[in-house]
Amino acid sequence: MKRFIVAVLCLISTAAAARAAVDTAIPAALTLAEAQAIALKQHPGILSSDYRLSASEQAVKEARANYFPQANANAVRAFAGDNTRLTAAGGINNPLILDHGSYGVGVSQLITDFGRTSHQVDAAKAEAEAQAARSLSARDQVLFDVASAYYDVLRAQKIVQVAAATQKARHSLTEQIGELREAKMKSDLDYSIARQSVSEADLLALRAGNELDNAEAQLSQAMGYDA
Repeated sequence: MKRFIVAVLCLISTAAAARAAVDTAIPAALTLAEAQAIALKQHPGILSSDYRLSASEQAVKEARANYFPQANANAVRAFAGDNTRLTAAGGINNPLILDHGSYGVGVSQLITDFGRTSHQVDAAKAEAEAQAARSLSARDQVLFDVASAYYDVLRAQKIVQVAAATQKARHSLTEQIGELREAKMKSDLDYSIARQSVSEADLLALRAGNELDNAEAQLSQAMGYDA
């Protein structure tokens, strides 16, 4: 029985240490609104969705660019040494011309491509609208996950409080029975049963603590913290 109780106490200490590690990531006093605000700022799912939305909006601008005039420029300069007919440009040249160059500027404007550009723009707009809907859906899903995990933590905290109160009451009762046993008013069997109830309360407290650890880990993940 003593070994069993010592093992239970060790497990409780381990669970408390793990819970303390999770508490460093999640603020102690955290409202649901604050948890959701943190998730909206840093959750990877929302950030990646926003980046894809920004890329789809830029794709619309890129498709529209074909409607505007296109300008290009070029310049060439060639040099030749004395008494040579082979220029730096790689062609045959008059040796009297030491160097020469050329440049040009061109401007083009799309008149019609039989609807190709307009269809590309429409397709890009449709993709941007679809991505906006996916981004909104991702935000709603994150908010729902945070709310669900948040209330799971509250429930687990209440269970821990009840388990702790039960544990305290059974320890106190066992001490009283132990004193009565010393006074020959309770039997060894009564004391053994009381000790067994204490062990059960310790196990319940341990399980409640583990459930709280899991709930806090789920909330941390839902808020976008590293798992």
